[in-house]
Amino acid sequence: MSDDPQQPLPTGGPAADPEPGALPSARRVPAQTPPTSRKATVIAWMFLAVFIAGLAGVAYYFRTHDASVAKVGDCVTKTGGDGIAITGCDDSDADFTVVGRVENQSEIAASISACGKFDDATSSYWEGKSGEKGTVLCLAKKG
Repeated sequence: MSDDPQQPLPTGGPAADPEPGALPSARRVPAQTPPTSRKATVIAWMFLAVFIAGLAGVAYYFRTHDASVAKVGDCVTKTGGDGIAITGCDDSDADFTVVGRVENQSEIAASISACGKFDDATSSYWEGKSGEKGTVLCLAKKG
C-alpha cells in the first residue's frame, strides 16, 4: 500500500464517518417483536376453550328450557309478558302441562282451533316467526 493520500481506500476498508446523528447502515437493526412464550400461547388457547365451552353451556341451558322443544307431558311456567319456559313438573312455578303439540300452524290458528281436539287444553301457546307457520303447544292448567 502506498502512503499517497490521493489514492482511494481499497474496497472493504473503513467507511467514511457518517453524518452526525445518523447511524451507520451496518448498525441498523430492524425492530423485532419479542418471541411469544409457549406458556402464554397455551394459556390463550385454554382461555378460548373455556370461553367456547361456556357459550355452549349457556346455549344448551336456554335451548332445553325453550318452549320450542317442549313435548307432551312437559310442564311450563310463564315468563315475562307472554313467554313460557320448560320447568320441572314438581316445581312450584309450573303453571301448565303440555297436553298437545301441533306443528305447522299460523298464529291465528293457535288462538282459534289448533287445540280443539285436546279436551283438557285450557290455553294455547304459539312459537314461531310472525307471518310464518310455527308450533302450537296446547296447555292444561296445572292443578
